Amino acid sequence: MEKKKIKIAWVCEFSNPLVREHLAFRSLAFENFCRFLMGKPAKIMADYDQWITNGIEEMKKFGELELHVISFHKYLKREKFDFEHDGVHYHFLKSEDDVRFICNIFRKILKKDTDKELKYNRNVVKQTLADINPDIIHYFGAENPEYSITSLDVDSSRTPLIVSLQTLMSSPKFKENYPISEELYKYRSGIEKKVLRNATFICAKSALYKEIIRRDINPDAMFFNQALFIAEKINVVKCEKLYDFVYFSANIEKACDLAVEAFIIVASKRRDLKLLVIGDYMPDFKAKMEKRLSDNGLLENVVFTGRLQTHDDVLEGIRKARFALLPLKVDLISGTIREAMASGLPVVTTITPSTPKFNADRESLLISEAGDHQAMADNMMKLLDDENFAAKLAENALITYKEKYENGRLAEDLLKVYKAVFNKDYKDLTC
Repeated sequence: MEKKKIKIAWVCEFSNPLVREHLAFRSLAFENFCRFLMGKPAKIMADYDQWITNGIEEMKKFGELELHVISFHKYLKREKFDFEHDGVHYHFLKSEDDVRFICNIFRKILKKDTDKELKYNRNVVKQTLADINPDIIHYFGAENPEYSITSLDVDSSRTPLIVSLQTLMSSPKFKENYPISEELYKYRSGIEKKVLRNATFICAKSALYKEIIRRDINPDAMFFNQALFIAEKINVVKCEKLYDFVYFSANIEKACDLAVEAFIIVASKRRDLKLLVIGDYMPDFKAKMEKRLSDNGLLENVVFTGRLQTHDDVLEGIRKARFALLPLKVDLISGTIREAMASGLPVVTTITPSTPKFNADRESLLISEAGDHQAMADNMMKLLDDENFAAKLAENALITYKEKYENGRLAEDLLKVYKAVFNKDYKDLTC
């Protein structure tokens, strides 16, 4: 008799070319016309959260699992798309923002709140989970209410609920370093707390996050030391270098201002240096960055690409740079740092509770205090002045990356977690 597969439901957000082939989308003409009038860049169909895609690729290799992936996707033509590909079951849902996108446009114009309870999203996920009837439900991220709020309808006493942290908005450091209004912060961090209180298990490697959650949110929380998947496989193929440094992020407002300040210090001495900036942005933020550069006579030294369509486009772009300039404000360790390491780029970043761990066995990153632009500039100069040192740093980074973040190893660890939870024998894995 064939052994029963463990039925796992992932709830997350992601997009890639493969899944978009199975989806149909509404026209964006009206919204892009409005955005044009407001001086905003047009919306495009683009990849996001590539680490979810790579995680799926690893997890589908295990015959013990039946994986169902539930994700909201922007601009869907109908309310739900269900399909199976290569043994993985996909369930893509239209979000409340898209269902009521015309109403929401006028709400924003009139500065009226949208439905913060997100009842539509909660109902469609609740029904989808009921149809799947999984053995374990796994949410990736608690800080994004659009989908994390739907976990509040999971009866975690009946079905084990695992939540993997991407960040922790309830950390005091988050609000200090992230550009967010007081109202929005209270809303999102409030949902995050509710999500973490309802979770059966929480996946997080950060000792700081565990301390905050146990002290302020969920004293009885059980943790797995499980890291998130990484968005990039190792690729150090040499290509022509057109830029000296690259800063990249899904949205450059995360910490591009720190990168620009350090670049100004270095490029003021070496006027031929070039910086590539990849990622989405609001026009006013880009204007501020351009003014800082223009005031220092360096506007022509920096290229802003905006959002690129596919993750491969991003990776192709970053490999055109010699070094990665990736300061952090709120992330403990960003996916972009790991992607740069996997692409063979020496990395200049800032100190968080996690970045020094990358140098525990060998120097793999150049780190300095966040906000100390001169110290970051000094680290940039170390790479520019010593090619042998830069090469050694990149070599060390690859070794560290393989040890800590290789996707195959992370998938095997996650399989152990699922088996332990399914068999209710997880004492040796939780902390």
